Amino acid sequence: MGQIVSSAAKPKRCNISKLSQLGTPAAGEYILVSSDNSMNAAGQGNFDCYIIGDNSHPATELPLHNINEEKEALENLLSEVQPSNGTDTLYVTDGDGNIVAKIDAQGVHSVGYYDKDGNEISAGGDLSDIILTAYYRDGLYVSDSVGNAVFKLDKDGLEVIKIVAKEADFKSTLKNDWYNKNLATYGDSVVAVTNGDFHAPMEASGYNWGKRVGEYFTLANLYGRGIGGQGYKWTTGVGNGGSVSFINADGTLNSRNDSYNYDNYTGSVPSGTTKVRGCLSSWLRITTMFPASMKANVDVVLVMAHNDAYDSTDCSFVANDTTDPEWAASGADYYGKIGGDYDLTTLRGGIASTLMKLQLWMPQAIIVLLSGISGQGTTGELNTNINNTGLMNIAEATREMSKLTSVPLIDTFATDGINGWNRTTYIADTIHPYTTAGRDMFARAVIGGLKTILPNY
Repeated sequence: MGQIVSSAAKPKRCNISKLSQLGTPAAGEYILVSSDNSMNAAGQGNFDCYIIGDNSHPATELPLHNINEEKEALENLLSEVQPSNGTDTLYVTDGDGNIVAKIDAQGVHSVGYYDKDGNEISAGGDLSDIILTAYYRDGLYVSDSVGNAVFKLDKDGLEVIKIVAKEADFKSTLKNDWYNKNLATYGDSVVAVTNGDFHAPMEASGYNWGKRVGEYFTLANLYGRGIGGQGYKWTTGVGNGGSVSFINADGTLNSRNDSYNYDNYTGSVPSGTTKVRGCLSSWLRITTMFPASMKANVDVVLVMAHNDAYDSTDCSFVANDTTDPEWAASGADYYGKIGGDYDLTTLRGGIASTLMKLQLWMPQAIIVLLSGISGQGTTGELNTNINNTGLMNIAEATREMSKLTSVPLIDTFATDGINGWNRTTYIADTIHPYTTAGRDMFARAVIGGLKTILPNY
């Protein structure tokens, strides 16, 4: 069991009849109040309550029974918290972020009384009493070595709370269902802003809205898998599954060539890459960007594209369809179970095919549709034409397919807050959020939507 090592206690003793005469205790001190005068000079014995206080908090009367039992109970509670490895150190802070103790492989140690910026606070008194005071005032927060809150300790026991940056208000923290989960993005050029593999701790940088999402939720990993210029339809762009693209062994994009598709490209393939079709509904692209070595780790996939020419054709399934040849050859566990594909020449068919293949390839993952980004217009200009229905129609088709397939939707098009009147603040060209303001605005919509969706426990 970990023990709190500290100096002699500094109790003030007082009969309960003189309670009204007490002032605020000095920092680090407490006042024991006894109705039977049973306490000895060391402050041990029975008492009815004790009063705590310091320079920044008012005196508070708290019901207790035996100070030694209370300290032992707190030591037992702290001893339940252990670093995840033998080298890390956890820090115990009060509700203001002030450090009062540390926990390492050897147990719990008082280390002083420091504010969250590392400046020593001249508190005086017994450090174990400071810890006990903070514990009963507003709980203790156990943080990792980079200042993120991991656990909250209070009279109700040990509670895992959201990992938050040290400057955040720990007391207002809510449970984070996506903490330490793995998120993937899959789609076109707006998704390609997130490209790469990123690991905790994440900090938003550049125009990567995915890293802003990862930072907010404290994700374990972000897998960015976008290819610019591609759509859901097999016929978008150069046709036959879209632009020929080249994928690195880890699933990240190496490059693409918009002059050729997969079938008519005769050039060289970059070393260490696999040639794929760029279309979102391509089985070859899906299985190459999410290789077998990592696909089981993915908890959620955010899917988005808006390069397709809109069509209003209803979604239809085509038995024995072989438009996607790699899908047709995928074997008994995949194509053999379905026996065809959705009509890949249509927008809704392309969306359905993409969702189906992602779900079959990664059955453990929650697949989530994004309805696109709004604010399309001419570079550097505002746009008062709110009747521009191009991307709005694609967004509506995406909403429809979410309902038909029971795939969750984050309606980013309707909630990202980017429009023709403010687009120059967020959109750097015609459609891309290549500004930090645009990154944060779009991420805000994704974060808000993901809060309403739970992982697959």
